[in-house]
Amino acid sequence: MRPHDFAPARDGARAATKLNVEIVEALGFEAFAHGWLKASGPLVIVRLEAEDAKRVQAGEALPLMVAPAHVHLFDPATGRSLDAGSP
Repeated sequence: MRPHDFAPARDGARAATKLNVEIVEALGFEAFAHGWLKASGPLVIVRLEAEDAKRVQAGEALPLMVAPAHVHLFDPATGRSLDAGSP
């Protein structure tokens, strides 16, 4: 998953997961929220529009959506893609 593949869940939308935000890196017209989906998992970075970033604080759980087409799975043993249609 790339940072721009996530989107904050909007009012009434069902979140696929939540990011436990550690820091928000404001960069002007965009920001990056850094955190974890699970305490034992790898660091995840989510790209936010500047307006969304104003509503996100460290220590919060940010509800996220992701389009299934943006999820790419790989075999941990071989590193080969598990996406449909891959050889």
